[in-house]
Amino acid sequence: FNTQEIRAIFTLPFKLDNRFLLNELETILFPCVTVEVFGEGEVVEVRCKDYPSKIPLFTHRDFLDSSGKFHEKIRKRPSIDAMVKKLKNLPKLPYIWGGTFPEGVSELFELFKPERELNGWEWQLFHLRGIDCSGLLYNVTHGTVPRNTGPLFEICTPIEAPSRPLDLIFSPGHVLIYLGDNEVIESVKTHGLRRMDLDNRLE
Repeated sequence: FNTQEIRAIFTLPFKLDNRFLLNELETILFPCVTVEVFGEGEVVEVRCKDYPSKIPLFTHRDFLDSSGKFHEKIRKRPSIDAMVKKLKNLPKLPYIWGGTFPEGVSELFELFKPERELNGWEWQLFHLRGIDCSGLLYNVTHGTVPRNTGPLFEICTPIEAPSRPLDLIFSPGHVLIYLGDNEVIESVKTHGLRRMDLDNRLE
């Protein structure tokens, strides 16, 4: 998160911007990512290679491994076939700014138990169940590519047109993933996760 006031984020009603986005969420890191921790108390500042940031980032201490043992988990990228299969089998998901995990973070519900029953949309937001465009790629590659579109674009080799599954199409601040057979998948603010014909999408 880009604020220390994490508990306030999960106090109803949600305080969203004019695009109905929860701007305090920066990202959800892949499990077992190594972070540097600064400070004491319930909310701590964190820094990590997966999400280099010019602004301070924070997390709740309950999301950190407090065993004191340092062990960086090796992340292995799945095969292209496995990644395409996962992309094609994802359920319809809402767009969440900073969202990385289709299943969301169930621990949030216990940590910040809501004072009333949630409707379906609130439940998804409370669990951060949703995904943004680059979070989609970060998830299916098991965190082996940069998390955001800018750094992701910098490591890519330009091509004339997508031809192979997992070729990427960039526009400012956005990325589409080519699935093959003239089909793309993306997560957009207005529709959430969607698959469509490439030609229609470019039109």
